[in-house]
Amino acid sequence: MQVIKNETQPTPDKVEEQLLLLIEKLTLEQLYEINGIVVNRINYLENVRDIQAANAFRRGNKVSWERNGEKYFGTVVKVNQKTLHVAENDPPYKQWKISPHYLTKIN
Repeated sequence: MQVIKNETQPTPDKVEEQLLLLIEKLTLEQLYEINGIVVNRINYLENVRDIQAANAFRRGNKVSWERNGEKYFGTVVKVNQKTLHVAENDPPYKQWKISPHYLTKIN
């Protein structure tokens, strides 16, 4: 009969503590390699976040945003993977290329 151990997952604090101890023992070359892996993971997660944010908008959505303390209102005219093209609702009807993180949908 096989005995199954009831192992619990370490807490995030414990994992961080263990990582810091391991990092102290690494060589410069190993640190560079790990740094590359971490940077790639950060870039991937940022790309996923940006794509999900852009997918929350559709062409024709009414939006608002602020720039230099001034509030603007516009309509989404194009949705790219990470940015939106927005046309102002008021003259001079300027078009903006904006990250979705700066936009608020208007109902």
